[in-house]
Amino acid sequence: MKPAAARRPRRHGPFRRRLTVSFTDDEHAAIARAAAASGLSLAAWCAQACLALLDSRLAAPSGVDRQLATELAQARTQAIRIGTNLNQAVHKLNETGLPPDGLLEAAVDAAHATATLKTLAEDAAGRVGARP
Repeated sequence: MKPAAARRPRRHGPFRRRLTVSFTDDEHAAIARAAAASGLSLAAWCAQACLALLDSRLAAPSGVDRQLATELAQARTQAIRIGTNLNQAVHKLNETGLPPDGLLEAAVDAAHATATLKTLAEDAAGRVGARP
């Protein structure tokens, strides 16, 4: 029998507020893997991730760093969407043997998004003195 995932500690009293969010199947699977790897339930992992993001935004030392973080988040979201489209197009290619409309465009978009993420990651690493 698999042990139950850990819950988030109640540091400041009982939890009284709920938030409902929706994810794609791929996003949900990625979150579930991360939660399982950390030994937390999905809800506890999501709560900790949201609160950590909130803490990091509150602690951002400058507007430039906040701008960079915003750009990274936007580029990441775009890359995920492009990757999903590319996966769907390749799946259709594998099913039918014919390239679907938009396959080449999705591949080009994926390459551009990857290049943008790489540039932003290198900029971020340079700001903190690290290597990507």
